[in-house]
Amino acid sequence: MDDAWVRLALPPSGLDDIVRRVLEGQLEFADNLLNDFSSRHLPHAEAIARLVAGEDLPPDDERALEAAVGLDVEQIRAELALDYDVEAEGDDESDNEAPTIVCSTMVSAKGLSAEHVFIVGFNDEHFPRHSNAITDYEICCLLVALSRTRKQCHVVSCGRWKGQPVQVGAFLGWLGVPIDETIRDAAYWEANPPI
Repeated sequence: MDDAWVRLALPPSGLDDIVRRVLEGQLEFADNLLNDFSSRHLPHAEAIARLVAGEDLPPDDERALEAAVGLDVEQIRAELALDYDVEAEGDDESDNEAPTIVCSTMVSAKGLSAEHVFIVGFNDEHFPRHSNAITDYEICCLLVALSRTRKQCHVVSCGRWKGQPVQVGAFLGWLGVPIDETIRDAAYWEANPPI
């Protein structure tokens, strides 16, 4: 693996402090990105904006975006597609005070916000897919997901999958904020049955 890819997979030095200060409201994230990071990713962000607007990309831009994200353009379009219409969900007969739950991919949540956000699947081999080769796309997904919350963000992982133990996602160490761990196992549900 060449050094450039290793550098892309590893977080820049000082990122933990920057993310902590952003989450505490002391900094604006975009203003504190390294110039190298911004210049490297700005063309990809612009290409994604063109895809969202329904435009076709020139072949060179398509290839560059596919290489950066690790998905082909059709997969990127599928990830960006919203499967629901937030405006259409409003129903005159519904209770406007009732809480609303929206399930989406992390990328589809761009532009939305909520009091509580749950990032589900925060386990190695799921998110991120490979903890030793984290992609720019996964980093973007994490930033979108974290920045959607107005009150509290919950990361949800599981201890076992298909009978095998699994590790919490490598991104947990990147957050740099206190994490309250709550375990919900069989004993918990026996003592606290759901309503």
